[in-house]
Amino acid sequence: MSTAPDRRLLAIATGALLLVQATARADEAPVDTLGASIEYSDVRIGDRPATWRSQLLQWERRTPGTGLFAGVEQRQRDHAADQLLHAGGFRVWEHWTLSGQLEKGLGAEFVPRHAAEAHVGYRLRPDAVFRLGHRHAAYDGSNLRLWAASALHYRGDAEWELGYRHGTAGKPRQRIAYGLARGQWGCGTRLACGARLAAGENVFGADEIGFDTGTGWLGGVHAEYRFEPGHRLRLEAGTGRADGFRQHTINLTYRHALGH
Repeated sequence: MSTAPDRRLLAIATGALLLVQATARADEAPVDTLGASIEYSDVRIGDRPATWRSQLLQWERRTPGTGLFAGVEQRQRDHAADQLLHAGGFRVWEHWTLSGQLEKGLGAEFVPRHAAEAHVGYRLRPDAVFRLGHRHAAYDGSNLRLWAASALHYRGDAEWELGYRHGTAGKPRQRIAYGLARGQWGCGTRLACGARLAAGENVFGADEIGFDTGTGWLGGVHAEYRFEPGHRLRLEAGTGRADGFRQHTINLTYRHALGH
């Protein structure tokens, strides 16, 4: 059963999506994008090897200052498979940014039965933003509650983030507390590069609840190449380790802007 704070978060996330649509200017031509990605993970839980896969199809619509997206994802854990539907959006004003996302799991053996998250950002100066958010996800027999705080810095096409995540997951409750650093920068006319690193307590717990991974870390790098206008290809590789847990992941994403 959802609690009052959880219902308020659901209302905020829903309100954010409605606000995005309501405040989009009619004279701004939208840009629609379709994206597809596949991911493969080689996992070891204790002494047991496992194979995890996922496939994602997502639609996005953007105008200056607003965005909407919706998608469907299939996640596979060895021979079991669940589906996850999601929809979200954001709105940017001069100083404030509001975003929200809703999720619904089908099968919901290891994806959330339903989830909501909302984030608010404040622009401290033209190149610096502080962002605070909360996520609640209801799983079969347990819940995730996660707070997120981030400081972002922009310089040209480069973006840098320092953040902290804190919350609880599972039953009995497992504490989540870790820091993260992320960056993306231009590597050439058509190429963008990036890297990320997170470390702390139960660093995998925000996505894979049900077992306590203790202290650990995860990191990754990516490269995104822009072909002709409207076509982008991104390759990402990551790895991570924790107490009794290890994961190596590779992800390939293609995005196409419709009309190009």
